[in-house]
Amino acid sequence: MKEILFISSALQQPRHQKRIDLFRKNFRLTVFYFLRNKYTVNIKNYATESIEIGAAKDGSYGSRVFLLLKLWLLLWKNPSELVYCTGPDQALIAILARKKVYLELGDLYQLDGRGKWFAPLDGFFCRKLAGLILTSPYYLSAYYAKKYPKIVSKTIVIENKLPFWMKAEVDGFRRLLPNKKRGERIRIGVIGNFVFRKPLEALAELLKRRSDIELHAYGDGLISVFEGLSNFTYHGTFRSPEDLPEIYSSIDVNYILYDASNNNVKLALPNKLYESIAFGCPIICSEDVSLGSLVQENGFGIASPISDIEGSLDKLIVHYENYLSRLLSEPEASYLDMQQDKILSLMSN
Repeated sequence: MKEILFISSALQQPRHQKRIDLFRKNFRLTVFYFLRNKYTVNIKNYATESIEIGAAKDGSYGSRVFLLLKLWLLLWKNPSELVYCTGPDQALIAILARKKVYLELGDLYQLDGRGKWFAPLDGFFCRKLAGLILTSPYYLSAYYAKKYPKIVSKTIVIENKLPFWMKAEVDGFRRLLPNKKRGERIRIGVIGNFVFRKPLEALAELLKRRSDIELHAYGDGLISVFEGLSNFTYHGTFRSPEDLPEIYSSIDVNYILYDASNNNVKLALPNKLYESIAFGCPIICSEDVSLGSLVQENGFGIASPISDIEGSLDKLIVHYENYLSRLLSEPEASYLDMQQDKILSLMSN
């Protein structure tokens, strides 16, 4: 059995955990990870058999350079040829350590802000990588296929769907939904990492005006935006995907509004899309982004401008049963991950 090294930029990331589970079944696996001191409840037992490189602090680039040098030394000393990376900085270090490198990107950070300094490296990566794994088909069609067409032949897309082992629980959840009765109040959910302030502030203003709406927040981030609102409940961080059925049973609408001016957001398909399909939860999301187009075209919800959240929500509630019916008509392949074996096929080439 071949050996592979897996490098996680955040061991609490459910997508990384799915890859670790896959590789443990098919390789002799060694996991290196950067410790991030947030969402630690979701690390679960994955740190037990993994090697910590060090604590990665957001914005502390000096300490990150030291950690990358430490990573290079670990890779250089390790005889394994195969390395699976989850960030471009890791991939650069692994290439310099003369490894056969596969890179998975959950976001295209090189399109915005400080991440743009990675953009000049894209051409280098496209020549040196053994394979590229992307989480949105739009990352491939709208970026890599246009700028670096030669990488397409060694690129696959694995969307961030629910692990297949959740099938029985999701099936049971979906069977009960047609008989579910909504209460008098509209229960909106905000789930995950609360980063983009403007959509959150717009939602807070709506909560101030409407006593028939309540907000349930699960995750971490800009919680202070909702401070003092009587129709707001913060439930804290959670384990994903283990806690998702309980979370989605507590909400009627999934609020997925991001900053539509962000180039990465324009192309991303977040895990909340697949969760909403799985658990039959209609969506309000940003317009003028790929997610919004997909949601509108498939009848999963409404793509809304930030300026008209109230109108979009009212429209969604009027036609709520239609959106629910459309979500429940989706096949399990639209929300359960049945594609991971494509990674193994890519690595066998």
